[in-house]
Amino acid sequence: MKSIIDIATEASNFKILLSALSSAALIDMLRAPGQYTVFAPTDEALRRLPAGALDAMFKDRGSLRPFLCNHIMAGTLAANDILPGPLKPIEGEMLRVTLEGSRIRINHAYVVQPDLRAANGVIHAVDEALVTARGGLPAVA
Repeated sequence: MKSIIDIATEASNFKILLSALSSAALIDMLRAPGQYTVFAPTDEALRRLPAGALDAMFKDRGSLRPFLCNHIMAGTLAANDILPGPLKPIEGEMLRVTLEGSRIRINHAYVVQPDLRAANGVIHAVDEALVTARGGLPAVA
């Protein structure tokens, strides 16, 4: 079975995320045998970040890595296993899960494509980046 990185590459709507993961030296971790859940912002979601924020993060690995780690959880959570309440990323502040009917919401982002399964975990595509105070965006001039 393929890794999270392989599945994200095949999905073709995570090009910006994959580039960011490479810049932040997180590719090897998401190819490794450990189990992860990734709430992956689509390219469209990342393009909606405030003007200049994405470029600023790519230039500053110190802000890029925490931002990305805020989207990654240890362990595998299939969509059916995600319950309302707090969710702890591998780095950053707790995220908040709410269920709205059959829709899963993480902070302000909705899961738009759940359960892209990989050998080392699962990807859930989200329609917004998960921004928190510690996993947030750098200041843009």
